[in-house]
Amino acid sequence: MADSFGFGEENLIVDDAEFRDLRHSLKALEPVIGLGLAEYLADMEIIVNDVIKGGEVSDNLKMFYLQTYLVNKKADGLLKEMNRELSNFVLDIDSADRYLYLPI
Repeated sequence: MADSFGFGEENLIVDDAEFRDLRHSLKALEPVIGLGLAEYLADMEIIVNDVIKGGEVSDNLKMFYLQTYLVNKKADGLLKEMNRELSNFVLDIDSADRYLYLPI
């Protein structure tokens, strides 16, 4: 259901279905991103530990690996937080506009 809120001559239109679809898309991405980063990190770990063992390139790869590892740890939480916020947004809008749908 799409809700329209007036702001002067402009309207804010919230289509619940679009937010639900976005939530489902984010939920589907969670394992893909997690698995993709895990595989990438496993490959990077081999390179950092066994392939390039010294020098500036090695130091830079280790730093890049560490940063990627930290992103991986945060990615899951970020996707879950985005999903929760999308859900809360729709609930907040539905709560704010429920008077529009009361029976006459």
